Amino acid sequence: MLSLGHWLGLILAACAVFAALGTSARTRRSVDGFSVGGRAASPRLVAGALVGTMLGGSATIGTAQAAVTVGFSAWWFTCGATLGFLLLAWCYAVPLRRSGMRTVAEYMTCHYGRAAGIATSAVSVLGIFFSLVASGLAGIHFMQMMLPVSRGGATVLLLVTVVLYVLAGGIKGTAVSGLVKTVLLYATVGWAGLMACTLIEIPPLGEMLRAVSPATAESFGGRALSVVIGAVVTQSYAQAVYSARDTASAVRGALLAAALCAPIGLPLITIGIAVGQTVPDLAPVQALPYFLLTALPPVVGGLGLGALLLAIIGSIAGLSLGAATSVAVDIVRGACGRQDDRTVLTVLRLSLVAITAGAFALSLYYYHSQLLYWNFLSFSLRGAGLFFPFLAAILYGRRYAHTHITANIVVSTLLAVTAALTDAAVLNPLYLGMTVSLLWLTLEIIYHRIR
Repeated sequence: MLSLGHWLGLILAACAVFAALGTSARTRRSVDGFSVGGRAASPRLVAGALVGTMLGGSATIGTAQAAVTVGFSAWWFTCGATLGFLLLAWCYAVPLRRSGMRTVAEYMTCHYGRAAGIATSAVSVLGIFFSLVASGLAGIHFMQMMLPVSRGGATVLLLVTVVLYVLAGGIKGTAVSGLVKTVLLYATVGWAGLMACTLIEIPPLGEMLRAVSPATAESFGGRALSVVIGAVVTQSYAQAVYSARDTASAVRGALLAAALCAPIGLPLITIGIAVGQTVPDLAPVQALPYFLLTALPPVVGGLGLGALLLAIIGSIAGLSLGAATSVAVDIVRGACGRQDDRTVLTVLRLSLVAITAGAFALSLYYYHSQLLYWNFLSFSLRGAGLFFPFLAAILYGRRYAHTHITANIVVSTLLAVTAALTDAAVLNPLYLGMTVSLLWLTLEIIYHRIR
């Protein structure tokens, strides 16, 4: 149970974040203000939006959960996030910010036509939906551990909190609060990680190296690659780049986000290993909250729990905002031709609620599943059919046959989805989809050059 000191820490963390949210209230009254913050974000705010969305419940609670059973292999998520943000900074940030658009689908529409833009939007929403399932699982388990509520009650409470949070500040609120919660997470989780180091039994280096089998290495590399690929094609992260005040701010913000992601994985893994060794009967999903609750001084532990709760809420807010922006801007405004700003903003807000509620319903159905599994599935499905067509648009900016590019995106993604859901493929679903997409795109390029 939470002591008075824990509640004090939780309240202090919440006050810090909601005070930051208040600074963004003026920017949420238009589609541009709500979705890209008036394109005035500094490098720190760009980094805050990126890290605030990436380092949510599945990245924190999920990494500690995985570390209980697989040890340091659980580092794949934050390592992949670091590499993904580096790629975003070096290859994607400048052309995306210079385009003056709001979404990845708008960029694809500009190069490949409206059908490709709609396909991109649909794939993006599908991928983000599965990430929301992971974050919803983390949030539901966390709420139940902190409060005497049922699964259904925890789900409703989480949904209401997330909707109020994101409607309060839009993209700027996500960015500002992302910075605050990142500072709190580093301070409290870093402290807890140092304490966990004193509790774990580390095997000799030779034994650790022998334990790293080819299958383990392939799994680590494949899962990290899924995060790298998914990060550069996902609307939620592109949205942070679009919100930058200029291209230099976009690049610096992505680099700062990369620098912040990798180190946080180490204390999370150490905590997971320590809890697995000292409290083997505890459910792995509870490893991180349990350690913050029991190993740190009450006020500090409360700050950590508050930061963790806000990480869960902020990540869900950033992901749902990205998916809802795709629906409102790409489908309602782009495909359906509705230009009225008020109508599009209303659709954006309603879509946000509907997508989040649907994801949480699936979270309840798969209540006992691994959090990082859903993130792996999400990033794989986002990147399988989109990565190479999007990269070609970024690097070459040439127009190829619209129907063929659209078919490429749809078929490659469907192959990856089928492989993931049926376990029918020998290849990783991401590898399968990307291989088909690359071969298809290569044939397209050759065909257009020899015509």
